[in-house]
Amino acid sequence: MKTLMMLGTWAALASNMSLAADPTRPPLPRVHAPAGMAAPALPALQLQSTLMGGKQPVAIINGQVLRRGDTLEGLRLQAIGSGWARLQTPTGETLTLKLPALAYRPRISANKASAP
Repeated sequence: MKTLMMLGTWAALASNMSLAADPTRPPLPRVHAPAGMAAPALPALQLQSTLMGGKQPVAIINGQVLRRGDTLEGLRLQAIGSGWARLQTPTGETLTLKLPALAYRPRISANKASAP
């Protein structure tokens, strides 16, 4: 009986957790349309990382590793920089994704040892 109760509690917790947003993920970019026009139907894109070392820069968007010229959901990756990636729509518009600013920046201080 205890096992059944524990399984029910676990299932209830698991179903509630799937609805909660992941606090470690940055918010999705918002696209604002000019007045009088409907917002373009762009896919939800999230820049997760940019890697600048090596032969060619790499951007990780929605879990996919992309290089300049690759396409993702109809958008072509135009440029990659440190902390950003620029995509181009089929109509020629550009969308720049940015990594979120780091909320935690360690404070570096020099500890000076006192002379005896």
